Amino acid sequence: MKRTFLLTAIFICNFSVLSGQTIKITRHILEEKGGKQVSGAALYLKPDGKQTFSDNFGNYSFTSARGNKQITARLLGFKSVTIKFNLTSDTVINIPMTISPARKWHFCSMSQQRIENCIFSLDLILLSSWIF
Repeated sequence: MKRTFLLTAIFICNFSVLSGQTIKITRHILEEKGGKQVSGAALYLKPDGKQTFSDNFGNYSFTSARGNKQITARLLGFKSVTIKFNLTSDTVINIPMTISPARKWHFCSMSQQRIENCIFSLDLILLSSWIF
């Protein structure tokens, strides 16, 4: 009787440890061209709702349970990257990020012309002589 109880308790403990096992997701974020490390990128792990940032060497890590996952990496000046995968064991995922094309800057001096006469087709506008 004691032996049966002890074996049942050991089985239940092992099952609970294995079912709640945490798995590591690690590696680097690199520029797609050139392979330079990308530091300071924000990484989001779904559906866990976890977030981390890449360090000075482009390294990152998460721990999670088994299942379908999605990592999204974002950083100003780069295109966002989303990778979907099924997590079953410790996993290494290098995330390649592509530099976004630079936006053009237009300068408009208030002393040279009125702001209504400045035509801008792009996102960013700097008013070079406007002093608050």
